[in-house]
Order: sequence, then C-alpha cells, then structure tokens
Amino acid sequence: MELNRNQAGVPETYDTLRQEWEGKIKEGVGAEKFTGFVMDTSSISTEVAACTNARQQYGWPLELGYTDNVEASIEEYKTAMQAAGIDKVIAECQKQLDAYLESLN
Repeated sequence: MELNRNQAGVPETYDTLRQEWEGKIKEGVGAEKFTGFVMDTSSISTEVAACTNARQQYGWPLELGYTDNVEASIEEYKTAMQAAGIDKVIAECQKQLDAYLESLN
C-alpha cells in the first residue's frame, strides 16, 4: 500500500478515513472469518460449468442491458440456472461453509 498513490480527485481525508476503516477490521470477526475459506468444487464441477455457461448466455445480456424484455429474460435465466443445477451448487457451498465455520469453533 505504501507504494500506491491516490488517484487525482481523491478527497484529502481519504488516507485518514482508510486508516480508521482498516483499524476497525479484527481478525476472525465479521467477514474476516471467511478469508480462509476455500471452496472445493470437485464434486460439483459439472454443475459449476453448466451454471457458468448459463450465466454467460442469459446473465451477461441482462447485466449489459442487451435485452428488450427484462422480465422474460430473467425468467429464462432462472430456468437455465435451475436446469444447470444451481440448487446442487448452493447446497454444496452451504455444506462446506457450515463445516468451515464449525471448524473455527
């Protein structure tokens, strides 16, 4: 961080605000406890790949505003993600996250 310079237009109080913010960060508290979590996707690699493809095909056009009927496009995206196995991905992620949090205790 010491080698980085602030961009032009950054408020003069930026460095002070950043130091105050970083001073509030405590190891193992809040979101910090998740820094050691690493997801193992080996058991869901097919579903992750399919969800990635669905996101590229249906999600990106929504994000970029390339769709005329947003509501219909959202429904297509939801359907594609369900078919790709998003529920299995979510369940496996939650299972691994729960095990990680338990290991912290």
